[in-house]
Amino acid sequence: MHSGRPWQAEAVLEFVGFFCLMQLSLAWIAWWLASEGSENVTGKLVLTAAHQAGMAAVVWLFLRKQGLSWRSAFGLKLETAPVWYGWVLLIVILSLAGGRGSNLLSSWFIERTTGTEAEDQIFVQYLQRPLPPVQLASLLLIVVIAAPAVEEFLYRGVLYPVIAQYGGRPAGIIGSAALFGIAHNSWPNLLGFIFFAVLLTLLYDRKKNLLAPILAHSLFNLINVICILL
Repeated sequence: MHSGRPWQAEAVLEFVGFFCLMQLSLAWIAWWLASEGSENVTGKLVLTAAHQAGMAAVVWLFLRKQGLSWRSAFGLKLETAPVWYGWVLLIVILSLAGGRGSNLLSSWFIERTTGTEAEDQIFVQYLQRPLPPVQLASLLLIVVIAAPAVEEFLYRGVLYPVIAQYGGRPAGIIGSAALFGIAHNSWPNLLGFIFFAVLLTLLYDRKKNLLAPILAHSLFNLINVICILL
């Protein structure tokens, strides 16, 4: 965290409990939607939006328990220095290159060991087929704006300093990155997501401003969406 004082142990325990509850609820609802049929795009979008809103509420409750504002906890402020945006762009470029390479390697390994073709993430599959305008707009809003903000508040803003506070900075970087990768539920992209998360954490650590990884995350998703749609 960048508010100048450590997280309170009681608030950390409550946050971990709510976080685990939200993840278990998401897994159960996702399983139920899958049993109803893979074509339930609207249900998946509603589930994702509800989960992101729930996670944002968990972070808000955590900060309220600490007596902190979003800005004081995460150093949120607009920057004008070109070098600041240069760091953001550098992280995006490295993440795109590393993610593409790890995806190709992981997909090759999965296909060689299992004899089956590696599946893309569910949202990638949705983008690869025609969608009604409302569904497409909702999907873009989630992927490019909502998800980057909520995930950065959660994984870089709270989980990274929580783990670092009790296990040290390296454990915080690797631990929060691993959780980020696993949460995306995509084995072909797991290493790429972890690599991406490590870079985002280092960016946050360097700039002390969560807007930097939020912007990098959003730009990363936007470029991938454009590539898929084209």
